[in-house]
Amino acid sequence: MIYTSKGPCEEGANMLTNIANIHEQEQEYALVEEDLEESLRILTDSCGRCSLWVGFNLNTLGLVQSK
Repeated sequence: MIYTSKGPCEEGANMLTNIANIHEQEQEYALVEEDLEESLRILTDSCGRCSLWVGFNLNTLGLVQSK
């Protein structure tokens, strides 16, 4: 679904971040990590201007990895 999205990179990355939040509530930390890493890949590959999202996702990823 993310790869076929026609919107800007922020939309796909935001969708993955939201899915990661759901997985975190379910304590499915491996899935959270996968979602956030893919979100980061989309942001860093496609958007030079998304540094706030990158920082947020890196911070969240670190918190999840500590669990």
